[in-house]
Amino acid sequence: MIDIHFCNHEQNDTELDVIAKAGEEYPICIEFTSKATEAIRINIEFLDSIITDDSIKNRACNASDRPKTQFGNFLMPYTTDIVLPPQSTIQKTYTTRYPIGFSGLSHGCIAYHIAK
Repeated sequence: MIDIHFCNHEQNDTELDVIAKAGEEYPICIEFTSKATEAIRINIEFLDSIITDDSIKNRACNASDRPKTQFGNFLMPYTTDIVLPPQSTIQKTYTTRYPIGFSGLSHGCIAYHIAK
């Protein structure tokens, strides 16, 4: 019932690669599209993710026993609930800002569910 895509720089994809420097802000545009016939409320959360260790190298939300980069802590404003009118699309822009001194790779994913 819901499609989610990134919409940065006219990019409409389910994956987004960003090079962000510590201390600088970078916008991340996310488009939520409802195919439902009535308004629905979704709850979203930004989680750490990983590149799988197998030969396929897929991206997956991080397991609890893996190292954390706290990806969601670097996104602002962190809106967790979104109401989608029927058959509509809403764009939300979040800003990522890694603190001075942060270095390395950070992988994130969006988890969502329909809230009642």
